[in-house]
Amino acid sequence: MQEMIICSQEKHLVRETVIGRFEPHLYPMDIPYGNVNEVFLPVLIKNHWTLYVYDLHNKIIQLLDSWPGRRKTTMIRIQKKLAKVVLFLAAHKKEVPDYDLRTFNFLTLDVPPQPNE
Repeated sequence: MQEMIICSQEKHLVRETVIGRFEPHLYPMDIPYGNVNEVFLPVLIKNHWTLYVYDLHNKIIQLLDSWPGRRKTTMIRIQKKLAKVVLFLAAHKKEVPDYDLRTFNFLTLDVPPQPNE
């Protein structure tokens, strides 16, 4: 999924295109999507895992990253693209109006550093 997003032009990240491209890759769930308030998205970049937690109810995006020195307070371009895709898909599956990324707070939580040895 990440490679598809990185290679996507911003103009191609429109709701209908995102849903058509990514919905077939979503896992089926035993509960209604309307009950989902958090989305957990692990991301692997160059042998290093990070975890994004999208709190849809409280409008918070949390990044858990154990890489030393990576303490960002604002989202970089690829993170915004990723968030846009996740929020389009969440709104579509929950059958609610689209979420506005500008209304979400972005937090980088302090986690213990993990050397990649």
